[in-house]
Amino acid sequence: MRQIVFNFLSNAAKFTPRGGRIEIVARQAADGCLEISVADTGIGMAQEDIPRALSPFDQLEDSWDRRYEGTGLGLPLVNALLTLHEGKLEIASAPGLGTTVTARFPTHRTLG
Repeated sequence: MRQIVFNFLSNAAKFTPRGGRIEIVARQAADGCLEISVADTGIGMAQEDIPRALSPFDQLEDSWDRRYEGTGLGLPLVNALLTLHEGKLEIASAPGLGTTVTARFPTHRTLG
């Protein structure tokens, strides 16, 4: 869980300009699942670019024009970790409006 939240916050900080906003929320969903969401007012991405953002080592900018450093492993790692925990990654984003990423953990994985 710590790695997932770290990756969410790292991406939000990287892609949100100075003066932007980042919010983290943890809650129990109506179906009993634990949801951890990070929302930002950053650069966002188009819906058709989300599968590419989930592909290891892929980035939305080409290497010649890259403004943001990174390996392109943050979201793919989160997705893999959530799959191992039978969870789900949800991404809502729009260019210029920001991104909200949500990790959903099923009830049987959150009970101690």
